[in-house]
Amino acid sequence: MLISSPFNLTQGSAVYVVVYSTNSYGISNPSNIGSGANITIMSAPSVPGTAVTINSGVNIVITWTAPT
Repeated sequence: MLISSPFNLTQGSAVYVVVYSTNSYGISNPSNIGSGANITIMSAPSVPGTAVTINSGVNIVITWTAPT
């Protein structure tokens, strides 16, 4: 998952994270601190293909080409 950062991180910066999970039962205990993975700066994805809708009985199916 790509998350934009307000911290102006640069290529190769180490980032340490703790993850919590939330669901209908509440919030989990925190994970262990991450291993200091290096940042890989990505560009924005390309535009997805045009959506196509198909009426399939009581469902509507929407398909498109995923961006690269």
